[in-house]
Amino acid sequence: MTNIGLLGAVSVGKTTILRLFVKYLKTNKIDRVQGGKSCTVVKTDFSGEAVLDPETGIKETKTIHPNRVVFRENDLKRNHTLFAPGGDRGRAVVRMGVITISRIAKQIIAVFACDRPAKEQFQFFRDVRFFPKQIYACFNKIDLVPENQRKQVVDSMKSEIIEFFAKRNITVKEFYTVSAESSEGMGSFNDKAAEMILYIYSNKLIFSHFFFNLILVKVKLMKIQPLNVFEGKITCSPSKSYSHRAFFFALLAETPSYIINPLISGDLEVTINFCKSLGAIIEESEKSNFKDEKISSDISDADSIYKIVPPLKLKPPTGILDGKNSGMSIRMMTALTPLIPGQINISGRFFELKRPLKPLLETLTALETSWEYLDENNGVIIKPSNLNATKFKIQGDISSQFITGLLLLAPRLKSTPSNPNSVINLTTPTVSTPYLKITEEIMKKFGISFQVDLNSENFLRYTIPADQKYQGKIIKIPGDYSSTAFIIAAAVLNPFPSEVIISNLDPNSLQGDKVFIKILQKMNADIKIDEHPQSVVIKGGKSLDGAKIDCKDIPDLFPILCVIGLFSNSNTILFNLEHVRTKESDRVSIMIRELNKMGAKIDLTDDKRAIMINGPQQIRGIKIIHEDDHRIAMALTIAALYARSESTIVKPAIVNDSYPDFFKDLKLLGANIIGLS
Repeated sequence: MTNIGLLGAVSVGKTTILRLFVKYLKTNKIDRVQGGKSCTVVKTDFSGEAVLDPETGIKETKTIHPNRVVFRENDLKRNHTLFAPGGDRGRAVVRMGVITISRIAKQIIAVFACDRPAKEQFQFFRDVRFFPKQIYACFNKIDLVPENQRKQVVDSMKSEIIEFFAKRNITVKEFYTVSAESSEGMGSFNDKAAEMILYIYSNKLIFSHFFFNLILVKVKLMKIQPLNVFEGKITCSPSKSYSHRAFFFALLAETPSYIINPLISGDLEVTINFCKSLGAIIEESEKSNFKDEKISSDISDADSIYKIVPPLKLKPPTGILDGKNSGMSIRMMTALTPLIPGQINISGRFFELKRPLKPLLETLTALETSWEYLDENNGVIIKPSNLNATKFKIQGDISSQFITGLLLLAPRLKSTPSNPNSVINLTTPTVSTPYLKITEEIMKKFGISFQVDLNSENFLRYTIPADQKYQGKIIKIPGDYSSTAFIIAAAVLNPFPSEVIISNLDPNSLQGDKVFIKILQKMNADIKIDEHPQSVVIKGGKSLDGAKIDCKDIPDLFPILCVIGLFSNSNTILFNLEHVRTKESDRVSIMIRELNKMGAKIDLTDDKRAIMINGPQQIRGIKIIHEDDHRIAMALTIAALYARSESTIVKPAIVNDSYPDFFKDLKLLGANIIGLS
């Protein structure tokens, strides 16, 4: 669903534009719009229309509800809403409606009346808190300007409007001139009012997402102001864990797969490039390409669909593969090497940081695979040998990604009389166990059979029949609990009564980081899960209790749990931290270092396996150094929102690794964050 907000001073004609839009759709003129598709008016509500008070001559609104029109795309059965608050902005009831609309709208149309100077109408926009970086502008009531003066009036107002919004770092993407009245000879202007809305709606998603992330990449530094307001509604970012697995499993399928709403930025760029280097064709598909009813129902609420055409056989990549610091990408690629003819060379910052890979390489020697570490810059060279099913032994207490890689490989190995199956025996207990459950779920979706039980040492054992064939599938990526944890944390830390709603969170998801909600609930947070629709409602204004938390299965939550502990009413202990040190960075050391800079007191136990955070604490703003770890960057940003002074963060685009809309969503909910190039 897309929300479009029409904002403007009193009596500029916003409601009339909405009424003309309704009339336009009902007279079936949609084919006049380039790319226009059949839409139906679902609901109209003009109870918020300003009414002229006969005694004062002032237009007032008696309701908190803005005027709105809900319309539906007939082919995809998807609804969209237009909002237009009416009345005098001096009234609190109207002001609240404007603030709400500016938060939830994906696109803003700034409406100006041509019958009075633009400067008189700027005060309305000075008070609006939330704007996207680009908006549209509409000159209304052109019929009230003499025909021979219209161009001069519009050009003059246009210059003033561009200058006004430029001072707020907002670009006006396009201008429209409309009449929004049924005056004689104004038919083309009336149509333009509706065509404007339809055009903006049909271009909103691609433009807004692309533009925001283009800006974020160019930003070198961000200022983070202490928080004043934090409330509203956002949609959860796609799951990084599911996206990685979906692309790699689709790579090995015999038929094309379709991945709906995947994450494609940051570490996923590495995975996608790896798959392409092995011969896969990966491209975004339009919904209109799908005719099958089953597929159409699966994609009804899709923002993006990627088609993966697998190669008949994996081809050897040319040159050195840059895995950057994507542990999942590099470990999956390493596990696939027995299926790839010739040797492969993988490099990246992963190797500079000395992140673990050797246990997986040693396990692959069961297939007579050889390997050689070069240096921190050139990574590793791996040479495969045979493809026969075999028995693997692997540690489970370093990274669950080692096991996921072997589970990706094993079904494609060849059976022999002595080994019709491959067996993966774990030699230690597992960490990050819920991630293995995600792998198992994806395997089943691609038609792979396997058995899980315990071996003689009481550790996990997987038995996977050889010679299996992956079947191409439609995989819908769920919302990401790991990424959403940062927004949830910011909401529960808000000391004032407030409400944040996060949609696209499946309460039945196998994601281990879903436990974050239970942890916070036990700490006295007010969080409710709504299955229909799939959303989480978080209310601020509650004080939190300290807790003792095992991080063995939730290493990605460690940074934000440190921040939660700072503001709890009693001490918080985080333990089982060994593998937390081997993620994108040594998260334990960096969080202690940065929070100490903020003035926090955190004690590391003598065995370095746990930390104690004395709460509650007051912190000050700092220059955040995240060491290219996206989860540390996001956790410290949340801490900065509740610091006593301004913070800055370098290289904010690191959040693209898992949550490209992180800063955008924070701003949507009320955070004051300013990007500096």
